Amino acid sequence: MNYILCRKKQTTWHTKLIWTIQDFAALQRKGSFICSPDFYSRDQGYKLNLLVYPNGDGRSEGSHLSIYVAVAKGEFDAILPWPFSKTVKISLLNQKQGEKNHLMKLVVFNGAESQHNQKPINERNNRFGRKQFISHKELTDSPYLVDDTIFLEAKVIE
Repeated sequence: MNYILCRKKQTTWHTKLIWTIQDFAALQRKGSFICSPDFYSRDQGYKLNLLVYPNGDGRSEGSHLSIYVAVAKGEFDAILPWPFSKTVKISLLNQKQGEKNHLMKLVVFNGAESQHNQKPINERNNRFGRKQFISHKELTDSPYLVDDTIFLEAKVIE
């Protein structure tokens, strides 16, 4: 009798992103964007990234924190339904009051065909999100920015 040894590949699909961004003031002065680690809509789901502009983007440059979601090229794209039509909840975490009073905004991909929600051809699609997530004035001396650090949480709502 022939036996085949099967090895299971243990993979963790991070379906909720908690991202620490340190040295926020230096990133704000630099004036570019930073990209989050990958996270997924579900096990074997859509691969996503947050793109964060600490000093704002476009008309919001110099006045707001801008946060976008980008659908990235993923391992399971061939078997997923397109366009991506989910809602991503992004929260700026309150570091002083625990789970109370997080600043939460939704980014809704409505299913209409656009450059943001189609099956990615390149590394990631065009970004889609909140140009004015929070003003710099509101962020300064807030419970969201502590010791020059912010925490963001992102999760896809199925």
